[in-house]
Amino acid sequence: ALSVFYWERFTPDSPWRIDSVFEHESFLDSRVFSILGKRIHWSRDLPDPSNFEVIIFNGYMNLAYRSYISKIPSRTRTIWFGERFASTRFGLIGLLYRYFRSPIMGVDGVIAIGAEAQEQYRTLFPGRPSINQPYAIATAGQKPKGPEGTSLRVNLLFCGQLVRRTGFDLLPDAFKKLLEDE
Repeated sequence: ALSVFYWERFTPDSPWRIDSVFEHESFLDSRVFSILGKRIHWSRDLPDPSNFEVIIFNGYMNLAYRSYISKIPSRTRTIWFGERFASTRFGLIGLLYRYFRSPIMGVDGVIAIGAEAQEQYRTLFPGRPSINQPYAIATAGQKPKGPEGTSLRVNLLFCGQLVRRTGFDLLPDAFKKLLEDE
């Protein structure tokens, strides 16, 4: 059985919020603090980690995560899923990042979001299996075909957050240019 837990219903940098969820999804009772421009979560009543065979997690900048990960039984497989870590080698910020990130070093596997993350994770998690799950979907060889001279319906799929850093705002113009180049 799949269980999915969200830290919160929406974030300030996203124009959408989650109003309804499936039966296997729920929201944690989280409090959010902003420290040095980062959102840090504190959650009560986290699900008992001994009830799961595999835990996939993302978002190491929260206090709840630090205490929760120490309670995960060794028989439970853990997988880190995330983007490239910020480059913070020096100073107080670097120290905080390394502090929050340190429990992740014991994970069983890694799902890297993008090639840059996977390259960084190969260094940070040597010997652990990792895969690259890019912010894209491979579409090579998937061009729709139809009878000559007919118009085809084109479905556009965007997979990502509706925030500027994903390039969502560029998608309509890129799609228009693609159609013009056909």
